[in-house]
Amino acid sequence: QLYLPNDFEIKPEWGYKDREGITMNLEFRPDANTQFYIRPGYSHTKNPESRFEVIYSPDTSPSRVVMSSDTAGTFNRVRTERRSFEYENDQDLFNVAAGFSKVMGSFKLEPMITYSKAKSDNPFTHDREFRNGNGQTGPVQFELGTGFIPESLVEDPSIDVPANYPLRRTRDDYGIQEESIKSAKVDLTWTIPDTSALDGIVKSGFKFLHRSRTVNLESRRLVPKGSWNLAQTGEQLPSVPVYDGQFESGFLPNRTVIDEFIAANPSLVQHDLGAEITNSQEDDYQIEEYIYAAYLMSRVDI
Repeated sequence: QLYLPNDFEIKPEWGYKDREGITMNLEFRPDANTQFYIRPGYSHTKNPESRFEVIYSPDTSPSRVVMSSDTAGTFNRVRTERRSFEYENDQDLFNVAAGFSKVMGSFKLEPMITYSKAKSDNPFTHDREFRNGNGQTGPVQFELGTGFIPESLVEDPSIDVPANYPLRRTRDDYGIQEESIKSAKVDLTWTIPDTSALDGIVKSGFKFLHRSRTVNLESRRLVPKGSWNLAQTGEQLPSVPVYDGQFESGFLPNRTVIDEFIAANPSLVQHDLGAEITNSQEDDYQIEEYIYAAYLMSRVDI
């Protein structure tokens, strides 16, 4: 029995992630039984990314595949999609905790308040997608080797050309997610005196938490109007090797010339209002959460 891939993706990507942060712990102990503290912290993460996707979707029915050996052959009917992504995400997180601890005889009082605020900002996600018709990729030769992942996948660059790729859609997304958490608690511990026959503690406390979260995401999408293809937008990007040269990506969409072409020919695209409205609203929400908790506990060693 032979398993053939019905989808195969080549995804060259570039990007980096920057993380910066600072934390601090300030304490004041006026005497052995008293401690005051404040502990702030801040971190920032930035993650820009550029990615391409070349997605092969071969017809694996027996009449469309010619085997040259037990593990190699040719897909004679393949449909391919080429996508260009540019993405950035910035995250900020601030938190602070403050409180004190006070021992008063056999009692210990420990109140604390905390505040945290997180923000995830996606200033842009640019996505340009082009897809050809069934069979327009041309024959694709494959070698499966000993596993499910092909050891090689070769197409004919003279057949698989930009002129065969009409626009499927453009997608420009952006949005912000924000969350803040406020909490306060107080714990009171009574240590059973040594003069008692019992050894242990009795402890009680109360905690309050308020969480507020807002998600507001927007999407703008264009679909083709009329007949035009990727070759008309200008020169595309050259093929790049991936997986240490095991595969070639083939030509890649050049988002710069694509966007310049669309800006110069606005009559060739139109907004997909249904998709824009759906994707701009389906993930939006705002919540307010309140939690109240109290407890009473004891521990006795006999």
